[in-house]
Formats: sequence, structure tokens, C-alpha cells
Amino acid sequence: MCHRIKRTIENLDAIASDMSRFHILERSHDTRPSAIVEREQTHSFVHTSDVIRRDQDKKNIVDLLLNSNLNLGGGDNREQEQVSIISIVGIGGLGKTTLAQLAYNDHSVVEHFKLRMWVCVSDDFDVKKLTKEIMKCIRANIDCSNQEMEQLQADLRKELDGKRYLLVLDDVWNEDLDKWVKLRGLLTGGSVGSKILVTTWSEKVASIMGTSNIRAYHLGGLSEDECWSLFKQWAFEQG
Repeated sequence: MCHRIKRTIENLDAIASDMSRFHILERSHDTRPSAIVEREQTHSFVHTSDVIRRDQDKKNIVDLLLNSNLNLGGGDNREQEQVSIISIVGIGGLGKTTLAQLAYNDHSVVEHFKLRMWVCVSDDFDVKKLTKEIMKCIRANIDCSNQEMEQLQADLRKELDGKRYLLVLDDVWNEDLDKWVKLRGLLTGGSVGSKILVTTWSEKVASIMGTSNIRAYHLGGLSEDECWSLFKQWAFEQG
């Protein structure tokens, strides 16, 4: 045992020496992408030609968005019946945002919803900030930078009142139920069939936002052939 301990210490010393030589830094473990690099802001536009074989996933999400009989909110009150919540859950890099973009721009979805709004959330789940971002999606020329929360919430509820809307909340990391409840309360005025589409890495986030593991859409990886097609598309010139 003493010899094994000695060999282990020698191995650790060698690793420490290599860390110093290659300037490797220690940092706390955090699975979120923001722990490595600031998350790039997403948007709703996508080139369909850049997407590798997500046709069936897109169809599945579009079907959920167009189904006005779904009650994915997890409750039985009137507000949750009117506004359903769908989560796309999966590890980073699978294409959750791309799938949301494809569904968001589908012709049948565009025709189905009176309002469509896209907000990139990431780490900063600030209710006031998100309310402003949603308002900007509804009215592009609005200047709400100096508005207080009272005016913001009144304007937002007025804009959503009686309208069937689709709101995409992309890249959500919030695990604070209180924050989500406060924002959700401002989004319950839409007509029956309104949908909130969430993309997240976290099963816990999906649960907090009102979708159980069964109702959340778990995005799987690509097949070997699809991975090869993706590699060829990005590694080589066209043709």
C-alpha cells in the first residue's frame, strides 16, 4: 500500500508539472455554457439548408404547437388551459435552438398564431428585462427603456389580451420558481391555444416551468449517417 501511495503521489506531481508547463488553470465545475464563454444571443431566423435531418422533430413540435386541445401547463385552472408550455430538453449542441427556429418559421405556425415572439433568456432571468424584450417583439418601435414595471405589465397584458400567441423562451437556465411564476402571471391573457416554447438543458427547468418529463420533448442525437453528413457539410467546400 505504501508503494502504491508513493506511485500515486508521483503521478499527481507529474500532472501538476504538466499543468504548469501548459498553463492549465483550475476553475470551479459548472455544466452551464456560460461558465466557459458568454452565451451568444440567438434569434428566430434559420437557413433551412444548413439543418441536417430534423424533419421529424420539426413535425412533432409543430403538431404540439398547433394542437389547441393540449394542456401542458400542468394545472387545471383557466389560465393554464389557455396557455400551454412545451419544453425542448437536451444537452448542448444537439440543436434545440435550431429546432425551435424551424418550428417558429413553419408556414402553418405563422398562419396559426396572431403574435409570435422570440426572446433569448440565458442566465439573466430578470422579469422586468424579459417583459421589455417581449414588448419589443410585439411592437418593434416601442421605447420602454424608462418604463417601470407597473406600466410594462399593463402594456403587455393589453397586447396579449384575447390573442393566440407563440412565445419562444430560448436557452432558459432559471431554477427559481418565484421568478417564473411572476413572469407567467403576465402571460396568461392570451386566447385558448397560446403556446410558450422553452429550450433548456435542464430537466429541472422544464419541471419548474410547468412541463413534466413525460410532456417535455427530449431531443435525441443524430444517427451515424447524419453525423457524417453534418461533418461533410461543415468540413468541406460545397461539392
